[in-house]
Amino acid sequence: MEITVSVSRYLKDTGVALKRMCNDTGLSYNAIYKSLGPTGTRKLRADELLTICNYIHKEPMSFRDHLESA
Repeated sequence: MEITVSVSRYLKDTGVALKRMCNDTGLSYNAIYKSLGPTGTRKLRADELLTICNYIHKEPMSFRDHLESA
């Protein structure tokens, strides 16, 4: 599982609304939805990942660590 999928699952599992997160952070909802929405046709960019992790107060490497243990 790649990091984009891992982030998407984490946000869904913890109830983070993409629209609200984008409004709060200034991220493009259309771009983030293409990455983290149900179809997930786009990988997250590094700056988007860092912004999301800052918003949810989670270290970016925790998503990588999760991949290694899977």
